[in-house]
Amino acid sequence: MKKTFCLLFIFSVFFAENLRAKINIGILKGMDSIPFAFLYSDAQENQKKLENTEVSDVSEEVNDSSEDQSVQPEEKYSFSFFETPLELFSKMKAGYIDASIISSESAEKLVKKSNGQVCVCASVTSIDFKIVTRRKGNISFSDLIGNKVYVAGEGLAHSVFRALLAKNSVPVEEGSAGVEIVVKESQAELVTEFLSKNADYVLVSEPALSDIFNRSKNARVAIDIQEQYETVFGYGKKLPRSVLVVRRDLAEGSPKEFKNFLADVEFSVQRASRKPRGAAGIAAKNDFGVNKRISAQAIAGTKFNFYTMPLD
Repeated sequence: MKKTFCLLFIFSVFFAENLRAKINIGILKGMDSIPFAFLYSDAQENQKKLENTEVSDVSEEVNDSSEDQSVQPEEKYSFSFFETPLELFSKMKAGYIDASIISSESAEKLVKKSNGQVCVCASVTSIDFKIVTRRKGNISFSDLIGNKVYVAGEGLAHSVFRALLAKNSVPVEEGSAGVEIVVKESQAELVTEFLSKNADYVLVSEPALSDIFNRSKNARVAIDIQEQYETVFGYGKKLPRSVLVVRRDLAEGSPKEFKNFLADVEFSVQRASRKPRGAAGIAAKNDFGVNKRISAQAIAGTKFNFYTMPLD
């Protein structure tokens, strides 16, 4: 009886320690979810194996110090899915979610509103903005004068585009003397405007870019914003499109777990970059919120660029 009680006590302590060590990851549905695809898949597969493990096997592992006591991904991470950034932000600020990948402009807002509780720790993808048109021939920023360019929202794409227009001495204004920027709420609207031929120029990124090229035979890239950005600001200069955000108490309070977490996310990002079809399959199977028809193409077109950043 005493031996059984001791065994149960040891097992409960072992379980509690692993429960406390778990990092709660928030997955925002859409393209920002893709970098987590393989991390999530590995956790799901290993969790199935754990469910088939007998309690006696676990107790033997606890008592055998010669066994490898490394923690598997499913033991380190739990996952929650979110439909909107606002829903995710509220959970992060409340402490229920430890980490997520979101757009860089959303991250800026979250960091400010969290009063230092949330910080950016890594770049995950770089900007992949492109201006798409049906018109033929070489096109420069000066060729856009007198035309409308449709943009989704007033976030990073909008601000970078305006900055590049200014650097090329192209005014932003209606009429024949400048470029008129037409703001729409979403990239889906830009796709509709382009396909219906209401818009001659749209500034889009993945997955809208792949969506347009799959549905329009005449679509072509007029201007690659990243290439133009490097022309103006220097070769190799890149802007993060999505970033990894974490709660500061995880980054500073659990340095070992945080370091391992960064390594695991980086590995998942690398696999998504090398295996877009594999990442697309995981996304489709687990409802990551990415268009199944174009997901592999969109992932292949994404500029994965993982590197750590100092905590701000």
